[in-house]
Amino acid sequence: MSLDQTATGTPPEPAPDEPTPVRTKREKIAWNEVARDIASGGLVRTLLAVILALVVGALLVIFTNERVSDTLGYLFSRPGDFFAAAGRALSEAGNALVRGSIYNARADSFAEGIRPLTESLRFAGPLIAAGLGIALTFRAGLFNIGGQGQILLAAIFSSFVASQFQLPFPLHLVVAALAGFLGAAIWAAIVGFLKARTGVRIR
Repeated sequence: MSLDQTATGTPPEPAPDEPTPVRTKREKIAWNEVARDIASGGLVRTLLAVILALVVGALLVIFTNERVSDTLGYLFSRPGDFFAAAGRALSEAGNALVRGSIYNARADSFAEGIRPLTESLRFAGPLIAAGLGIALTFRAGLFNIGGQGQILLAAIFSSFVASQFQLPFPLHLVVAALAGFLGAAIWAAIVGFLKARTGVRIR
């Protein structure tokens, strides 16, 4: 207390309290943006999609299994039977998934055992390529509605080159792939030309 305050009788000013950590509105918005950026990242989005697909698939396997359905009638009296049946159903489904898409350990030879993987790649390859092509147009700000036609034209061109040309294996594969690219590009160029020259917009 100073002498002037004592002389005038004015009460002393209270000592300032210690500053408390208060999150301002701007800080909250910043953290929300950080969380949104993390959640919208490619890796996080991919992991969440895989986890969600596994959870939904597991639930479908469990609740469509006959043994699991039989245990639901006395679930609360003997829950162990339900979880045991659900575990067996998931184990059988996982084994069937691996045998049908990756490797069949019950096959007589390695070539037969690895056949599920080669078949999976054979079916997935065109779909992955088409998805990448459509994603590229999305990144360019365009909407590609001709993915199916591009797959068909690419298959026709590649099949023609693969069956009609006799070339060494590595070169044959490259030429067939390039022919497929050419067929898909021709089909996509029709819409691209109309868009560029006439401003046609698909609604």
